[in-house]
Amino acid sequence: LSEKAEVTKNGRSRIQVMPGEVFWSDEFAIQVSSLEDFEISIYFKERYPVKTVCVTWAAQTWNSRVCQGDSWEGEELSYEKVLPFLARDIHPCRAAAGLCAVAVNTDADVKTVAVFGDSITHMSYYSDPLTKMLFRRYPGKITVINGGIGGNRLIGDAPWVEDMPGHGRLFGDAGVKRIEKDLYSDTVPDVVFCMEGVNDCTHSFAFQEKQAPAGEDLWNGLEKLISIVHGKGSKIYVSTVMPFGCLDADFREKAEQIRLDFNERIRTQCSADGVIDLDQVMRRDENPHLMRDGMHLGDGVHLNAAGGRKVAETILLPLLEEKVDFLKEEHLAVPLFENPIDYPVKELAEMCRLAFAVRECENREERQKLQETFVSMRKDLEVSYRSKSRIFLWPEGKMPRETVYTENPDYRYFHDPDFEPFLLEMLLPESETPKGALLTIAGGEHGMNTLNECYQVCLDFNEKGYQCFILNSRPNRGPWTGKECAADAARAVQYVRAHADTYRIDENRVILAGFSNGGIAVDECIRYYSRGQKVKDWFENYEPDALDAYDGSPNAQLCVYGARHRGTDYDDSSVSYPPTFFAVGRRDLAGVDNVNALYRELTEKGVPVEIHTFSGHPHGYVGWKIIDGIGNPNFDLWEDLADHFLQDAFNGK
Repeated sequence: LSEKAEVTKNGRSRIQVMPGEVFWSDEFAIQVSSLEDFEISIYFKERYPVKTVCVTWAAQTWNSRVCQGDSWEGEELSYEKVLPFLARDIHPCRAAAGLCAVAVNTDADVKTVAVFGDSITHMSYYSDPLTKMLFRRYPGKITVINGGIGGNRLIGDAPWVEDMPGHGRLFGDAGVKRIEKDLYSDTVPDVVFCMEGVNDCTHSFAFQEKQAPAGEDLWNGLEKLISIVHGKGSKIYVSTVMPFGCLDADFREKAEQIRLDFNERIRTQCSADGVIDLDQVMRRDENPHLMRDGMHLGDGVHLNAAGGRKVAETILLPLLEEKVDFLKEEHLAVPLFENPIDYPVKELAEMCRLAFAVRECENREERQKLQETFVSMRKDLEVSYRSKSRIFLWPEGKMPRETVYTENPDYRYFHDPDFEPFLLEMLLPESETPKGALLTIAGGEHGMNTLNECYQVCLDFNEKGYQCFILNSRPNRGPWTGKECAADAARAVQYVRAHADTYRIDENRVILAGFSNGGIAVDECIRYYSRGQKVKDWFENYEPDALDAYDGSPNAQLCVYGARHRGTDYDDSSVSYPPTFFAVGRRDLAGVDNVNALYRELTEKGVPVEIHTFSGHPHGYVGWKIIDGIGNPNFDLWEDLADHFLQDAFNGK
């Protein structure tokens, strides 16, 4: 845990919650970013009867466990043992007691999205991926409330069910009754998405109530709910009722007629801000009365993980009121940004500026125009140019692996599972004698960073007399491991050494330059491949080839705001660091902290080290003049200083 804080109520750490009581704890000061998660521990000192828990099945945006002992590290218990009722569910779920909400105070203009409905919403198979999608597109600027209750009905209160805990009251009040209390008690959502009505179609039959509602009754209830939401100042989007199971029920045909009637009214008469026809999206082509195979938990009604992702993808853009999924468009543009040799750099730089402008633009119409321009430029480049200069590092089927990576839902990573690491050449004229070879690795997961942190840096070091290369390796934690990104870096070094005569360089003057996460890749390369270590040492099934005869460790490294993180578990018994040059901005507090920690370690080992810190500069933005035409004249001095350092190191000074 990066930081701990005690949760108190009225200054006391012992908090007693009475049945039905809901309150906020005291505020406490802890700084969090949009990328961080919370771990919350609740300690029950004595045995307590728990009448109500919050349950999730998808367990993607929140998860939990129950332990026995005096700390969260105690023996883990099964939920079935602690909460026996959960054992009745054939689909394992997770539960939380004593906690119903977490709030983060922020000065940002945060948009709130609320999803409202029955078990399909409650189980979170669509709300969890939707939440992740929204958070990725608007980090720190959006929050999601799940207002689903299993068994809930739109116009009918919870039925009396003899053999169910609480006699069915856990299904809750009718949606039209509870929406104001459950969604508006302490906030006002900007947007509400409502998917409700399937239980109204079936429960009256299943629980043998005297009268079943008609489609018109459900329609009137939905209109009332829409009116409530609009009266609160929120926008609302509603869904048609998706197909349900009940295949063996004698009432299925009657229930289906209610659903079809209700759906037709939603499609043709709805006063909501938008209708999302999930019935059409999720029904079988050959039988519109049933849900698609592979989209449900086996009962024909409740979404599984695949079905949840499909629903989330369908409702995402309407809820955002966007026509373009810009995250998808940026993902499709990654291969262009990572190959500025074969694609026109001016256009790529303009696309980079457009991407930043899209993120900063508050005007919806203007943002739409910027997005459309970006998409148009990407498509034109894909048609007009082709990739021809890549030097792929590994023979087909021979790349060493340890990460199991088979799918990339919602473009979580820049690179899809079929990505193959490659090298790009930026060489000097034949008439010039090179000082050495410089291989650059961009930060993050590469992408747009390749333009400034690799291409521009290579241009500058070409002018200083170096053969230069852009290495697009598997990025560390994107999703690959340090061993895998290290193998790619070592392979690139081996390739350049094997072709030293062709590149007219001394094979003992091969430099790796890493920026941010690229600096971590260089550090990992040194960790796993210095002192003669080989790929085969780390990947048992790897088949060596001719390149493995060459050393994979660099003769020097340039580490720009990318030093190994302070506190990293690191075995240096087989490591031999080369001469190392550090550059970092003084506003990059974490970067400075990491450099200072590593500096002492390296100097104690007698490694030649040079550190330069530059005032006023944050993390990132090396070579930024290719983007804004200016750069940072102060921080850009690192390149001249690095050149002097390298020549001193190679000349034994």
